[in-house]
Amino acid sequence: MKYGQIAIVLAELSLVVLAQPHRHHQHKRAIITATIWETVQAPDVLVWVDEHGNLISGGVAAPTPAPQPAVPASSVNSPAPVPAAPTPKPVAPVVPAPPAQMAKAPPAPAPAAPAPAPPVQAPPAPQAPVQPASPAPAQPAPQAPKPVESKNNNVNAPADADIDQTARAAYGISWSGYKGDENYSPCKTMADADRDWSMLNAYGTIRIYGTDCDQPNIALKLATKYNKKVVLGIYHLDSTLGEQMRTIHDAAKDNGGYALVDSITVGNEDVNEGRRSVGQVIASVTAARAFFRLRGYKGPILHVDTQNAFLEHPELCGHAAGDYIGANIHAYFNPHTQADQAGDFVANQIDLLRQCGQTSWKRRNVRVRVMETGWPTQGDNNGVAVPSKKNQATAMASIKSRIANDVFMFSAFNNYWKKNTPETHNTEHFWGMFSD
Repeated sequence: MKYGQIAIVLAELSLVVLAQPHRHHQHKRAIITATIWETVQAPDVLVWVDEHGNLISGGVAAPTPAPQPAVPASSVNSPAPVPAAPTPKPVAPVVPAPPAQMAKAPPAPAPAAPAPAPPVQAPPAPQAPVQPASPAPAQPAPQAPKPVESKNNNVNAPADADIDQTARAAYGISWSGYKGDENYSPCKTMADADRDWSMLNAYGTIRIYGTDCDQPNIALKLATKYNKKVVLGIYHLDSTLGEQMRTIHDAAKDNGGYALVDSITVGNEDVNEGRRSVGQVIASVTAARAFFRLRGYKGPILHVDTQNAFLEHPELCGHAAGDYIGANIHAYFNPHTQADQAGDFVANQIDLLRQCGQTSWKRRNVRVRVMETGWPTQGDNNGVAVPSKKNQATAMASIKSRIANDVFMFSAFNNYWKKNTPETHNTEHFWGMFSD
C-alpha cells in the first residue's frame, strides 16, 4: 500500500445528520520523554461523501501485508499503545541541550474549552467544556454507498501537499465560548465575546475549538472588527461531523468568505484521550478536505493532538492527518520541568515532531505549530512544576525566548466550567493569562 494514500469515493446518497447538542469538552494529558523511530505505513482510508462533499461514512481499508525481512524479536521496538484516558506519569527531565530522542511515555493533556466546541496533549492542553457524558445519538446506518464517478476529479485542489510548509504566524491565543462553572456553563454572548477580544490586542490569531454557541460566526465577526485571523475548529468526530462543517461554511459565507480563516482543525486530542483511532481521525480529516475544498477554502486543514500522540503514532505526522503538524505541548505536565525551563521543553518537543514529520513526508521542510502551551496559576504541584501567577509569567517568557512564532498561548481566560481532577492536578480552571 502506498504511504498516505487516501481514497475518496463520491456517492449519490444524502448525509443523515443528528442535531448537535451544546456539548463542552474536557481533556487529559501525559508527557513524552523519549522516542523510538520506526517506519510505519498508514492504512488506506475510505471516506464516502455525497455529491456535495458531505460525509456519509468512512473506514480504514484492510492493509495488504507487505513481506518483511525477519528480524530478531529483541531488536524490534513497537510503539506502546496510548491508553484511553492517560494520566500524567513522571518522566525524565528534559534538558535544553539538543533533544536526545526520548523514550515514549503516555500522551500529555491539553486544556479543554479554550474555545468553542472547545478543545486538546501533553500537559493539560486547554479544552472545551465537557458536559455530562450523555450517549451520543445513534446515527442511522446509511445504505452501502454506491461508488459513482466524481464530477470533480480535483476535490483536493489545491494540492494539499503543496501548502506552504515554510509559513509562520505571529503568536496566537486560544479562546473559549463558554462561561459559568462546572455546574452551569452557558454560552458567552456576543457582548461577552467582544469584551474578551478587546483585551487580546497582542495576539494576531485566535483559536477556537468548536461550532456550538455560534462560535464560528462570533469569531469571524470579531476578527473583522479587531483585524485578526481565526483558527476555526470541529470538535466532535461523530455523527454531527457534517453539521459542524456546514456551520463553519455558513459562518464564512455570512462574513465575507474564508479570507480571515487561518486554518480549520478537525478534532482535538482525540487519539491522546482514546476517543478515536488514528484511522478514524484520518477519515475525518479526509472528509473535511473534500467538503471545504469543494466550497473554495484553500487553507490548511489538520487534526490537533498532543505531542505524545504524534510520537506514539507516527502516522499522525503524515500529510493524511494534516497540512502541517499541530500539537498541544504543555511543559507543566512534565514533573521534571520548572517554569523557567518551559521554553527548552517545548523547543525540544518541536524538534522531535519535525523529525517525525520529515520521516513521514519524506521532505526537509515540515511545519510544526504549537496549538496550545501555557502554565497554570493555581492547582497542585506536579513534581518541580509549581502553579502560580509568577511562574506563569516566567514560563511564557521562557517559551517566547525559545520559539519566535507559530505558538498559541493557552489560554486567554480562566475556564471555570471545566472540571478539576487529580489527573490534571486540579489546574483546569486556572490557565487564563488575562484573569486575576
